[in-house]
Amino acid sequence: MLFGRDPERRRARQLDRVRADLVRAREELRVAEEQFLVVDATADDAQVQMVLEDTVLSARNNADASRHAELMRHQMEHARDRVAELERAEAEMTRGPSV
Repeated sequence: MLFGRDPERRRARQLDRVRADLVRAREELRVAEEQFLVVDATADDAQVQMVLEDTVLSARNNADASRHAELMRHQMEHARDRVAELERAEAEMTRGPSV
């Protein structure tokens, strides 16, 4: 057997990499979800403050908070997509070759 030519060993290394990436991606998703909850609550508070105060500053704060919440939502969705992608890759790799 030639060095680096063992398909089982290569497959095992690839699966290990996918699983390590999946662990990191799940952690990133957990953090993104937590951050989104905080930022979204802040946006809600800013909206209430804008309604109550009806000032230019409160309107600007509301717009900024809403924009930040939307950016965090996109980051969270991207993290979810990455986790799903890695879960599919892991499932395909553990299923084995098709006959």
